[in-house]
Amino acid sequence: GEKKDKQITRNIVEFGMDAPGWEKLLSLRGKIIVISTGNAVAKPDCNALDIVLDSFYGFKDKHRDGRVTLVFDEIQRMNCDEGAPLDVILSTGRKLNISAFVASQRFAVGKGKLAQIEEYCDTKIFFKPMDSCLKAVATTTKIDVDTLLRFEQGECAYAGTAYSERYGRNMPVRPTLTGITYRPSYIGDYDKNE
Repeated sequence: GEKKDKQITRNIVEFGMDAPGWEKLLSLRGKIIVISTGNAVAKPDCNALDIVLDSFYGFKDKHRDGRVTLVFDEIQRMNCDEGAPLDVILSTGRKLNISAFVASQRFAVGKGKLAQIEEYCDTKIFFKPMDSCLKAVATTTKIDVDTLLRFEQGECAYAGTAYSERYGRNMPVRPTLTGITYRPSYIGDYDKNE
């Protein structure tokens, strides 16, 4: 509580400790920040990441130079409410030189918080979808459910846009591309402890 907060404040003052801030973090760690919640959040609509994202958005609003890419993993565990910091970053972040990738084990089409967030994503890459998401993925990719069920590890479907050197801009990819991720032989097998 209050006593612990005073102790932390006293330590910062006495020992000259300074919170590193976004500028120092970006200079030390590079221009890609991965934010993954896993099961660390008990209630997504009162998520502590909102404070972090709001702080980052404020920093980028004042320091627009330099591109930063945010990777949001397990997005379904984050606060996806309209107007929440995540929503604001995904809808207006380009103005601040923020690009973003979102990853989720779930996919939704239509209404709902997750579907709203996923609508911001122009490009979608689907690995073997969960059974509960198969119909939505099939609708989006135009790939039949049986084919999606046969996806092996590393096999994926790519729907959205891709940069065209011929046209010098992003162009829609039609039909959906399918492929397999490249894994160099020196990496070994993810399923075996080598």
